[in-house]
Amino acid sequence: IGIGINYGSIIAGNLGSDDRLSYSITGDAVNTAKRIESLTNSTPNAILVSQTIYDAISDKISTIPWGEIEIKGKHNTVNVYQVMM
Repeated sequence: IGIGINYGSIIAGNLGSDDRLSYSITGDAVNTAKRIESLTNSTPNAILVSQTIYDAISDKISTIPWGEIEIKGKHNTVNVYQVMM
């Protein structure tokens, strides 16, 4: 299991057609969280957070910085941190 957490604007609502309608979220923040989560493939049971989450929780938890990571679809690198349990 791996978890990627990011913060930002999203679009939430029912997507699809009358035949198949489902509630979902989408947007750059969601895509970035998914890309961060995919980094956990080599680190089982990891929780990775973006800089925006780190800034909000850094005084409450211990983390290990992974540094600036290139994320597919992003022009700039993203600072990623691993939450220590």
